[in-house]
Amino acid sequence: MRIEEFLEKSTETRSFAKGECIVVRGQQADAAYIIKQGKAKVYRDEGNEAPVMALLGPGEIFGEMAILRFDHYTLSVKAVEDVVAYVITPDMLHEQMRDAHPLMKKVLDTLLDRMKEVNQVLMDIDQAGSI
Repeated sequence: MRIEEFLEKSTETRSFAKGECIVVRGQQADAAYIIKQGKAKVYRDEGNEAPVMALLGPGEIFGEMAILRFDHYTLSVKAVEDVVAYVITPDMLHEQMRDAHPLMKKVLDTLLDRMKEVNQVLMDIDQAGSI
C-alpha cells in the first residue's frame, strides 16, 4: 500500500489557516503531521520567527521525533499558506513500530538519539549567535 493510500484510509486531517501556529516549541507533543496541501515554516522561537529553519510542503512530515519519544516539540511550525495536514497520533506510530523488525527498531532508536543530539548542538550554536 502506498503511503498516500494508508494516510487517506487510516488518519484524519486537520486544517490550519495562513499564519496559524501548528505546533509550538516547548509544547508536549500530541501529534506529528504530514502536509497534504499548503506550506509551513519551521522556526525556533515564537517571539522571533527568524531565521526560518525549513520551509515544508506536501508530503513532508514534522513532529515525528517528539511523538516517538513522548517528548516536547523542539521547534515551532506555522502555516505560511492554508495547510491541510494528516494527523499522526503517538498511538498510531507506536502501533506501526510494534510490528517492525527488532533490527529496524534499534536503528530507528539510534537515529532518533543522534538527531536529538545534533538538533541540540545546532540550537546551542544558534543561541550563541554562530549561525
